[in-house]
Amino acid sequence: PCCTKMRATLSKTLYSIFLLLALLAPTARAQDGPFASTYDYLKQKYDDLPENGKLATGAVAGFGVSRVAIKSAVTVVKVAGAAFVATEALNAAGVLDEIKFPDSLSDEKENLKRRALNMAYGFRNGIREKFKPETLRSFMETDRMASIGFASGAFLGFVV
Repeated sequence: PCCTKMRATLSKTLYSIFLLLALLAPTARAQDGPFASTYDYLKQKYDDLPENGKLATGAVAGFGVSRVAIKSAVTVVKVAGAAFVATEALNAAGVLDEIKFPDSLSDEKENLKRRALNMAYGFRNGIREKFKPETLRSFMETDRMASIGFASGAFLGFVV
């Protein structure tokens, strides 16, 4: 009976991880799209979980998100380091001094720079809009056990 109960809780927990992530990232809006039936199913499974199941769901989701964040950060550092080494090597070889841009391209360069900055600004504002402190706080108050589990799982993911 103990193992069966634990398996059922684990199964419901794994099914509800998707839902928890969808709740944390409101941009997904799974309940409005073609995945509405899946969303309803997962929401029902998540709502049926006991408090310990919600804690476990949060812990697994937090651990997974933290591992993805670490891998992404490491990849960014590797790419930035490789780019830095490559540009330093090109500079030391004198290749960068030989590259000349015609004056006719100065408008295109400025236009490209402006578009890149606008994209970065839009991305930053989009993230800030989706993860407002008020939204996160209301979720954390509504589903306290999942929030505690998420924080614990994230902590373990960052430490391990």
